[in-house]
Amino acid sequence: MIQHVYKRRRDRGGGVVVSRTWYGAFRLAGDDELTRVNLLVTDKRVAEQKLREYVQRAELEKHGLALPAG
Repeated sequence: MIQHVYKRRRDRGGGVVVSRTWYGAFRLAGDDELTRVNLLVTDKRVAEQKLREYVQRAELEKHGLALPAG
């Protein structure tokens, strides 16, 4: 399993603009592509915690132990 938090960067008017909020990316066992989510927080430690909770929920849903968020 892969999971990490990052800030999006993009070119804008000759410079690089970094987003204020953190994003997360993860890949569960058996998945082909990364799943990316906006964590909507500005603190890295909080973002890491939210991503861990999000991944845990996704694993439970994948194995049928929780209802899909909807």
